[in-house]
Amino acid sequence: MTLKKCFIEWFKEAGRGHITAFLSWGFFCCYGFLAITRLNIDTDINFYGSGTAEILWICAGLGLLISFLEFFYLLQPKKLDFYYSLPTNKSIIFWSRYMHGSIHVIVPLTIMFTICGLYQGMTDSIFSPYSASYTGKSILIFGAIFLIFYHIGILVIVVSGNVISAALGYITITFYGHILIANVLLIFAENFFYTYYRIPLLEELSVVLDPISLSEKLAGSGMYNKYEIFNYIPCGLYIAAAVSWSIILLFLSAIAQKKRKTERLGKVFTLSVAERTVEVFLSILAGLW
Repeated sequence: MTLKKCFIEWFKEAGRGHITAFLSWGFFCCYGFLAITRLNIDTDINFYGSGTAEILWICAGLGLLISFLEFFYLLQPKKLDFYYSLPTNKSIIFWSRYMHGSIHVIVPLTIMFTICGLYQGMTDSIFSPYSASYTGKSILIFGAIFLIFYHIGILVIVVSGNVISAALGYITITFYGHILIANVLLIFAENFFYTYYRIPLLEELSVVLDPISLSEKLAGSGMYNKYEIFNYIPCGLYIAAAVSWSIILLFLSAIAQKKRKTERLGKVFTLSVAERTVEVFLSILAGLW
């Protein structure tokens, strides 16, 4: 009971500034209003979930912003010293912040999609049979996209000692896979193999290892046929990749926050193992380049 009460108090502490709630609820309210306005104009070419690029970038952007808002205390020495001086396990602070950020995105996302689904179901007879399935799939897909970028932000903040290294870490994780596959391995294959046409494995890896390309595949970006979008289900490989990204990043973040050394705040990394790992991956990329 004491642990539960402590968690609730830290959850309330995370919401004191209301910035996370303002951003998430504000973005989804604005998007929901615009989506309904567009559905009023034409339901054949306008969609509110899968097949829509705008909500993809909103979820990815919120993942980045909210991860830094919720866990920025890890980069503030005075606040961190104050929090850790209290008789509270630092894991409780970490998970209360995590849940606060997650709930303030998943809840308004679900409400917004549900309202849009009900509205289009009442105004578009063709959409009615697909209303529940399309809305449910959209909630899961864009919730997963948010979590991927949210977890990337959490990990880089936990292992970083300052804002600059955290920002550079976020960029590195986001674009490393794309640069490695598209700008190194594929270019090498094109110049090495005289009869080169395409390598399906590398093409799939360029999607799986790139959070942005993976998110676009999950969201069904580039599809315009109404019935194709309503029946769209991402392939199993992309679903497995999204789940793997989320679980692995969160697992690493949970371990790193326990081993994080506060005395290394201000330096590039708070964990020596993170420093060694980055050196290895950057050396591999530089060597292949």
